[in-house]
Amino acid sequence: MKKQNKLKLSAAQLKKLAGYADFEEETAQELKNDLAAQKAFLKVALDEYAQDGNQKTLLRALGLVLRARGMSASARKVGVSRNALYQGFSEHGNPRLDTFLGALHTVGAVITIP
Repeated sequence: MKKQNKLKLSAAQLKKLAGYADFEEETAQELKNDLAAQKAFLKVALDEYAQDGNQKTLLRALGLVLRARGMSASARKVGVSRNALYQGFSEHGNPRLDTFLGALHTVGAVITIP
Protein backbone atom coordinates (compact mmCIF):
# COMPACT_ATOMS: atom_id res chain seq x y z
CA MET A 1 0.00 0.00 0.00
CA LYS A 2 1.41 3.36 -1.06
CA LYS A 3 1.67 6.13 1.54
CA GLN A 4 -0.31 9.22 0.71
CA ASN A 5 1.39 12.59 0.76
CA LYS A 6 -1.32 14.61 2.51
CA LEU A 7 0.84 17.74 2.65
CA LYS A 8 1.27 17.76 -1.14
CA LEU A 9 5.03 18.13 -0.96
CA SER A 10 7.18 17.42 -3.99
CA ALA A 11 9.47 14.40 -4.01
CA ALA A 12 12.47 16.74 -3.66
CA GLN A 13 10.94 18.44 -0.63
CA LEU A 14 10.18 15.09 1.00
CA LYS A 15 13.74 13.91 0.37
CA LYS A 16 15.12 17.11 1.88
CA LEU A 17 12.94 16.72 4.98
CA ALA A 18 13.94 13.08 5.36
CA GLY A 19 17.61 14.05 5.11
CA TYR A 20 17.11 16.76 7.71
CA ALA A 21 15.48 14.32 10.11
CA ASP A 22 18.32 11.85 9.54
CA PHE A 23 20.87 14.59 10.27
CA GLU A 24 19.15 15.48 13.51
CA GLU A 25 18.88 11.87 14.63
CA GLU A 26 22.52 11.19 13.79
CA THR A 27 23.64 14.35 15.58
CA ALA A 28 21.65 13.49 18.71
CA GLN A 29 23.18 10.00 18.70
CA GLU A 30 26.70 11.42 18.31
CA LEU A 31 26.12 13.77 21.24
CA LYS A 32 24.63 11.10 23.48
CA ASN A 33 26.73 10.45 26.59
CA ASP A 34 29.40 12.95 25.51
CA LEU A 35 29.05 16.02 27.71
CA ALA A 36 32.12 17.71 26.19
CA ALA A 37 30.68 17.35 22.68
CA GLN A 38 27.30 18.69 23.87
CA LYS A 39 29.01 21.71 25.41
CA ALA A 40 31.08 22.35 22.27
CA PHE A 41 27.97 21.98 20.06
CA LEU A 42 26.04 24.53 22.13
CA LYS A 43 29.02 26.89 22.20
CA VAL A 44 29.14 26.91 18.39
CA ALA A 45 25.38 27.53 18.24
CA LEU A 46 25.66 30.40 20.74
CA ASP A 47 28.57 31.92 18.83
CA GLU A 48 26.58 31.73 15.59
CA TYR A 49 23.60 33.32 17.31
CA ALA A 50 25.83 36.16 18.54
CA GLN A 51 26.90 36.79 14.95
CA ASP A 52 23.68 36.40 12.99
CA GLY A 53 20.86 36.63 15.55
CA ASN A 54 19.17 33.48 14.18
CA GLN A 55 17.39 32.13 17.23
CA LYS A 56 16.04 29.10 15.36
CA THR A 57 19.54 27.64 15.01
CA LEU A 58 20.16 28.09 18.72
CA LEU A 59 16.82 26.55 19.67
CA ARG A 60 17.36 23.55 17.38
CA ALA A 61 20.85 22.99 18.79
CA LEU A 62 19.55 23.10 22.35
CA GLY A 63 16.77 20.73 21.34
CA LEU A 64 19.30 18.26 19.93
CA VAL A 65 21.28 18.33 23.17
CA LEU A 66 18.08 17.74 25.13
CA ARG A 67 17.29 14.78 22.86
CA ALA A 68 20.81 13.43 23.36
CA ARG A 69 20.27 13.58 27.13
CA GLY A 70 16.81 12.02 26.83
CA MET A 71 13.68 14.09 26.36
CA SER A 72 11.72 12.48 29.18
CA ALA A 73 14.47 13.06 31.73
CA SER A 74 15.08 16.58 30.39
CA ALA A 75 11.36 17.41 30.54
CA ARG A 76 11.19 16.32 34.19
CA LYS A 77 14.18 18.53 35.04
CA VAL A 78 12.75 21.52 33.16
CA GLY A 79 9.31 20.97 34.68
CA VAL A 80 7.33 20.63 31.46
CA SER A 81 5.90 17.78 29.44
CA ARG A 82 8.04 15.87 26.99
CA ASN A 83 5.74 17.06 24.22
CA ALA A 84 6.26 20.69 25.26
CA LEU A 85 10.02 20.25 24.84
CA TYR A 86 9.65 18.61 21.45
CA GLN A 87 7.32 21.39 20.29
CA GLY A 88 9.27 24.24 21.82
CA PHE A 89 12.56 23.17 20.27
CA SER A 90 11.17 21.97 16.94
CA GLU A 91 11.85 23.64 13.61
CA HIS A 92 8.94 26.03 14.14
CA GLY A 93 9.14 26.09 17.92
CA ASN A 94 9.12 29.12 20.14
CA PRO A 95 9.45 27.98 23.75
CA ARG A 96 8.36 30.11 26.65
CA LEU A 97 11.17 31.96 28.40
CA ASP A 98 10.90 29.77 31.51
CA THR A 99 11.15 26.64 29.33
CA PHE A 100 14.17 28.02 27.48
CA LEU A 101 15.94 29.02 30.70
CA GLY A 102 15.04 25.70 32.32
CA ALA A 103 16.47 23.85 29.33
CA LEU A 104 19.69 25.86 29.54
CA HIS A 105 19.95 25.07 33.24
CA THR A 106 19.27 21.38 32.57
CA VAL A 107 22.19 21.13 30.15
CA GLY A 108 24.47 23.06 32.50
CA ALA A 109 24.60 26.29 30.51
CA VAL A 110 24.60 29.68 32.17
CA ILE A 111 24.04 33.12 30.76
CA THR A 112 26.83 35.56 31.45
CA ILE A 113 27.31 39.15 30.46
CA PRO A 114 30.89 39.87 29.38
